[in-house]
Amino acid sequence: MSRPKIFKEPRISTGIRLPETLHETLKKAAAERDVSVNFLVTRAIGEYLDRLIPADEVRLTRPSYVRCRKDFDHMTHDCEAGWVELRGDV
Repeated sequence: MSRPKIFKEPRISTGIRLPETLHETLKKAAAERDVSVNFLVTRAIGEYLDRLIPADEVRLTRPSYVRCRKDFDHMTHDCEAGWVELRGDV
């Protein structure tokens, strides 16, 4: 028997494309925690968005974006950080 479905708001279904290695890592992480992939992804996205810098406080750095975008599948944390700069930090 499955767990009861208790949600604070209606749910939608959506599809995303992930690299196979990321999908395998995600499935393994969910299994190790005895939760569904859906639960883990929903929680991770929610936590990421909570920490996201407001759009009016950042600007894209075009040279870093172009350099990182070419090798998107192998992007590192340093590359991600190069996508945005806080206003006033440059």
